[in-house]
Amino acid sequence: MRKPLDVLRSYAPHDGTLGGLLASRTAADPERAFLLCSGRIWSYREFSARVARLAAALAERGVAAGDRQAPPAYL
Repeated sequence: MRKPLDVLRSYAPHDGTLGGLLASRTAADPERAFLLCSGRIWSYREFSARVARLAAALAERGVAAGDRQAPPAYL
């Protein structure tokens, strides 16, 4: 079994953000299973594409980097 740091070193460095982490892992093996949800397996590529679409939709609505988002009950 590989040590955790050896696993981390097997991927390209990223900027420390969740987006950077996802991009790094997607670039390494886009068809690898990333998520199992309600019986569906999402690959890194599929999940990254969905995240990109959501980010674009939020940007179209005026959400910018650094903005905080929450359901209305929490604002």
